[in-house]
Amino acid sequence: MSTSGYGGDLAIVGEGVTDQAVLKTILLGYFKGVHPREPRIRSLQPDRDPPPGRGWQEYGNWENVFRYLQEGRHRGALQFSQYLVVQIDTDCSEHPNFGVPRYVGGSPVEVPVLVERVIERIRREIGEEDCRVYGGRLLFAVCVDSMECWLLP
Repeated sequence: MSTSGYGGDLAIVGEGVTDQAVLKTILLGYFKGVHPREPRIRSLQPDRDPPPGRGWQEYGNWENVFRYLQEGRHRGALQFSQYLVVQIDTDCSEHPNFGVPRYVGGSPVEVPVLVERVIERIRREIGEEDCRVYGGRLLFAVCVDSMECWLLP
């Protein structure tokens, strides 16, 4: 991410509250000392205090990340934040509703290819028009297997 045009704030749509916390720490470290003020980072999905009728938002998983995007809620997030970080793990990518295979012909898909395919999948949920409108403001945090797999060891 280039910081030259950074104007402020970020929002996170992720699989879980631990993912949000880790991403927030990474982002704060990335911007520390680069700008005169610390960025405001809002965690939007899962939402610890969801609006009435949106109880599903208090739970974290990849399906709720997709649902958040399908419902166009990312548009509201981008009204109040310069960037939207969409975090998702690849550990369930072969699930039929996710639809991104980790193996082709019995061989594992190379990590850069897997990540790109997951980003394409997320972009389908966002929609072509919104990707065109918000493209430079969308950041993708694709965790190969899961965030815990590459951070905790």
